Amino acid sequence: PVTTYYFDNDADGFGDINMPLDTCLSNPPVNFVRNADDCVDNNNAINPSVIELCDAIDNDCDGIINDGLTRFTYYMDFDQDGFGEALNFIDTCLVIPPVGFVIDNTDCDDSNDLIYPGAEEVPDNDIDEDCNGIDLFVESKVFPNPCIEQFTLHFNYQGLISIRIYNTSGQLVYDKWTQLSDNRYVVNTSNFARGIYILRVEDGNERELFTTPIVKTFL
Repeated sequence: PVTTYYFDNDADGFGDINMPLDTCLSNPPVNFVRNADDCVDNNNAINPSVIELCDAIDNDCDGIINDGLTRFTYYMDFDQDGFGEALNFIDTCLVIPPVGFVIDNTDCDDSNDLIYPGAEEVPDNDIDEDCNGIDLFVESKVFPNPCIEQFTLHFNYQGLISIRIYNTSGQLVYDKWTQLSDNRYVVNTSNFARGIYILRVEDGNERELFTTPIVKTFL
């Protein structure tokens, strides 16, 4: 009977389907094997018996590149401050991040290497340098003032505070206790009459922390 053998150019025990040999020999001749399972017959590191590597090559000849490997997510670090951007990432089998990518994804401005978690804050510049969602400020202020529908109390304090607003007759028109956690609080003034008011902020022991006039106006 005729048997088909396949040339094994790289001597890895797996032959090339494109190089068959039909012969009556019962055993394969030198450099030939019984199977045609090699997908790259000039590299003995590529054949069905090897372990898949993370190298963009189908090492085990199963038709899939980099299959069965642990995947990692890395994030673009455009400003090279060591902190990446959450929305710009790659999924890869590489154990070490490629150049320009990092494991971290907590940068809030990846175009500025002075802005990242833990960076030194510059007060009162309307920039959140340390990415904690709060701009550090020293000055306590109310804005906008005059206000129409609402104003924001910007106050450098952490903890329980009382926010009280009085009209010019001394009547209390707003009284609110709140836990200040992000250094700001928004007061709705839509039902306030037009005029001048006094805002008073006190701590949990009702000690005065801040007092300022506010003006309610209309469009």
